[in-house]
Amino acid sequence: MIKKLLFITCITLGIANGTYAQKKFTPGVRGGLSLSTITNAEADYKADFYVGLQFPIKLVSFYTLQPELNYTRQGAKNANLQYVKRGNGYNEPYQSVSEDINLSYIDINVINKFSFKDFNVHVGPGFAIMTEGKSKTEFYGDLTLNLGVGYQVTDHLGIEARWRQGVVRVVDKDYWFYTDYWYNDDSFNSSFQIGLTYTF
Repeated sequence: MIKKLLFITCITLGIANGTYAQKKFTPGVRGGLSLSTITNAEADYKADFYVGLQFPIKLVSFYTLQPELNYTRQGAKNANLQYVKRGNGYNEPYQSVSEDINLSYIDINVINKFSFKDFNVHVGPGFAIMTEGKSKTEFYGDLTLNLGVGYQVTDHLGIEARWRQGVVRVVDKDYWFYTDYWYNDDSFNSSFQIGLTYTF
């Protein structure tokens, strides 16, 4: 998967280099507030930040291909990710432990941006590499789907809001009943981002 992503990134950068003289290539920065949680964990939202670089290539008047490299802080507050276990006796109560989860990722996104005058719509996949935190699965990363909208305030300054949904499980949450029956309830990253962009 990483090799495929690097191949796509190289192709994208090659397109940018080859079309620089003909198409509008305007690199920039982006950053703002990240509100994140972990699904199926009875968790509260965690407020943190994201910051990154964007490399938009305006191919036609209404379409921009925008590779991104971001640093995103995520996680959740009061997430119930521990085992929920019943004791030896049938009348003993269930037990659960809630904890704050702090996660950080390096994100490589390939965003398709469709412009309608000053408004724009974003959609695209991403690959996230965990740099902080502890996964409770064997995979320390995530694949994401990014959906968002933006508004260009000036030629250089814009505002945007984006929903970022992970599609690879972050943790395994297991419920145990008695001593021999259990089922899984996988949990995923989910975050809402709102911030500013500035192109040079």
